[in-house]
Amino acid sequence: MTPIQLLFLLVGAGGLGTAHYERQFIGYNIKRARDISIYRQLYPLAIPQRVPSINRIAKRLFKKVDPKDFYFGASTSEHQSSKQCTPELCSWSRYAQERNLTQPTEPRYKMDWWNYGENYLDDAQEAIPGFNAMRFSIEMALLTPSGPDSWDQSVADHYVRRFLYTLKKGMAPVVCFHHYTDPNWFLDAGGFEKEENIDQFVNPCIKLYEQMMRAASEDEDAMKELKKMLPRTPLWVTFNGPDAYAFRSYFAHAGPPDKKGFSFHKEKANDVYYGARISRGIKEPDIHGTVLFLWGISIIVQILGIEAEFGFQEFRA
Repeated sequence: MTPIQLLFLLVGAGGLGTAHYERQFIGYNIKRARDISIYRQLYPLAIPQRVPSINRIAKRLFKKVDPKDFYFGASTSEHQSSKQCTPELCSWSRYAQERNLTQPTEPRYKMDWWNYGENYLDDAQEAIPGFNAMRFSIEMALLTPSGPDSWDQSVADHYVRRFLYTLKKGMAPVVCFHHYTDPNWFLDAGGFEKEENIDQFVNPCIKLYEQMMRAASEDEDAMKELKKMLPRTPLWVTFNGPDAYAFRSYFAHAGPPDKKGFSFHKEKANDVYYGARISRGIKEPDIHGTVLFLWGISIIVQILGIEAEFGFQEFRA
């Protein structure tokens, strides 16, 4: 086992509050993931009818290993989990509006990571043993709203505060600069298809990185926590998934800019993923985060020889 393992509980809009964990992660998604989804075909898991709660999994796991040897946390994205992205600014919001798709800004979606992120972190750390990392994304459409020379310092300040708060809670921030979404102006100018546009993405990433690290270096409490969490450190992720971004946007016709290429399953990326049906066609994203978490846990418990304590295994017929 490597000195530091990276393991996240949740991907997408499921939520970070204690109640959200049980409902979204354990109940709702696992029930759907138990059917003939892609993960049953490619990464078969024997999932019991009652999956242990996350804090139970964590308690059992960290009896055997030191949580300091893991990045054990949660993951979210700004677009999916806050109310800030609008069709006027953000590529995915505009794409959804043009196709009459659901939006995270709708009242039925209760999570508001932008305004209540600190509360979610507090709740998660209190409820889940060993919770020591948080991946969050940067919404470039908010940071650079109107063009390559635009810069909203209030948005940068918000992300700096979130970075510092995460550090001071003893959690390693994992900052993701691109999570599927782009500023409208960037896509309209050709996006990543044009090499001359790349600096328009890179430059604000560097600028925000520098502001975050400068703020941390000037904050005594943040530096104390940073030293305490070693060998874990903040991590920086340029793209959440460059392959998936390219696949959805330029092959499957399932995301902006929705151009070029072709698809064997045109306009059915929520039903079919790489040729395998997903959850009987239920149009809901992000079961992958739930199932891949269990898959990762199943590998680790095999290494530790404690499979029987968890009730699910990897690659069992």
